[in-house]
Amino acid sequence: MCRVFVFSSNGSASELVINGLSALRNSAQADPMGPSGVINHSDGWGFTVVSYGVSTALKWYYRSLTPIYKDDNYQSLGMVIGRLLMSGESYGIFHVLNAADKKLIRIENVHPSMVYTRDGELHVVHNGVVNKYALFEILRREYGVELNVDDASDTYVLTHLIASMYNEVGDLESTIKELAGLLREINGVESALNTGILLIKPCCAELFITTMYNSDVINNERRRRYYNLFIGRLNNGVFAASSTLVRAYGLAKLGDTRELEPGMGELIYCRLSTSDFNCSKA
Repeated sequence: MCRVFVFSSNGSASELVINGLSALRNSAQADPMGPSGVINHSDGWGFTVVSYGVSTALKWYYRSLTPIYKDDNYQSLGMVIGRLLMSGESYGIFHVLNAADKKLIRIENVHPSMVYTRDGELHVVHNGVVNKYALFEILRREYGVELNVDDASDTYVLTHLIASMYNEVGDLESTIKELAGLLREINGVESALNTGILLIKPCCAELFITTMYNSDVINNERRRRYYNLFIGRLNNGVFAASSTLVRAYGLAKLGDTRELEPGMGELIYCRLSTSDFNCSKA
């Protein structure tokens, strides 16, 4: 179980990112919404941020096995990110990790996972569990991709699958729709598919979030309230975040927010532009 924060902005995103990072850090240290009580997310953290200025794109990709609330780099990272995002279009995905399988805690499995595609870099953060062996079988059979799946996290395998599907389809929204059908077909969601999906191209970026639950989450109110994603609109951008950041640590105060609650077998996906969001079902 993990926590995520994503954003897009068409102007200075400093205040948004500072508030989001603070809420993420607090939720990592003490998450009061855990299904079994207060938990922490101590298995590492990471982010990808990209800013498109007048003539070039600036990207920062960071991952650490140190919890965000113990990372000595946290303060300086926040300040540098703030300066990076002073103007232009910017996008970011952030994640704190509470690994379902502690044997897989290694830097390669800290989020965001990244895979190169035909058009640029695909970065993915994920809260929930999907069946990595079923996804890997599709990767191996349909796309000829070989991975050391026993040492890989489900998010690492998922990112490779999304990249392979995108390389064939050539459109990220269509890829997400196809992924929804595939996961239903193989019963691949073991708890939730709450993702931030960032495709970084030389010219521009695309940012989506997804949310999809299995029946155990849908039928358990406490688990559902924990997994629910929120999406919000500000004067200069859009953000999405895990429930703890919004309900317990103040992100609801940033702007107009709403909760996303998928039905049985349903995937909700939202495209985040720098000024608005558009949500659909697949």
